[in-house]
Amino acid sequence: MKKSKKSIQEAYSTESWMSFTDIMTGLLFIFFLIVMTMMFLNNKDRSEFEKRKLEFEAKLAEFEIKQEKFQFYVDEVNNQIKSPQEKIHKLMEKLTKNLRNNKVNVSIDLNNNVIHVLDSELRFESGEYKISDQYKKTVELLGNNLFTLLKDQGPNNVVDFIDTIFIEGHTDKVPYNNPNIFGNWGLSTLRAISVWEHIDQDRLSKFKNKDNKPLFSVSGYADTRPNPCSKDGDPNFRTEEACGDLSLVEHLSELESNEKNRRIDIRFVPYMDLNKINEHK
Repeated sequence: MKKSKKSIQEAYSTESWMSFTDIMTGLLFIFFLIVMTMMFLNNKDRSEFEKRKLEFEAKLAEFEIKQEKFQFYVDEVNNQIKSPQEKIHKLMEKLTKNLRNNKVNVSIDLNNNVIHVLDSELRFESGEYKISDQYKKTVELLGNNLFTLLKDQGPNNVVDFIDTIFIEGHTDKVPYNNPNIFGNWGLSTLRAISVWEHIDQDRLSKFKNKDNKPLFSVSGYADTRPNPCSKDGDPNFRTEEACGDLSLVEHLSELESNEKNRRIDIRFVPYMDLNKINEHK
């Protein structure tokens, strides 16, 4: 009993309370360190945030400058396109009107700068690229009207708002098995060349663009761009002007549909002054 009593007294002695106080003091100190550390970290985070904020604002200002330059570049490109485009549309409308007055049926696609020579006016026999006698008058009228309009566009036969005028040849989807001229691709190109050779190229070859390069070009698309008026064409691009009764298109025979695809288009490409545009990049 005496021993137990001593132990109890020791447990509640001053020394024991002092040890407990030391522990509490240590815990408070640790707590203080934790609070100070958190405050330091908070200040550090705030400082880091301010630093990142300044960096972001600098990047944003840099981006806004680049955006402004890019918008200026886009506006300049649009200006370079708009003016030639408007002149081309006027030229196409005059050409279409003149050809129709000469009993040559064509349709006009201002969205793509294309005049379609209707298959009733110019088409090719299957596998052929030479112009049949019955269509030679159409080609001659096309050349004459092009020459008449272009000669009035500027001095020295320079047309400064057109980069090139493509005479485009097309085929139907029937494979042309002649590897010597690269199949349908070569056949469509030869059709375009035949038209070019028959539209009085000696007169038209004199016309140049603003870079003093020949104004006329030829190209072939094989069967990759079927006539919208054929069964293979995209119905979204069919027009009554070009196709007549649209309800009859789906009732065309395979032969009639193929005939419509063996055709010629005239595409006008606007001129853009790339040097002037690049100045604003």
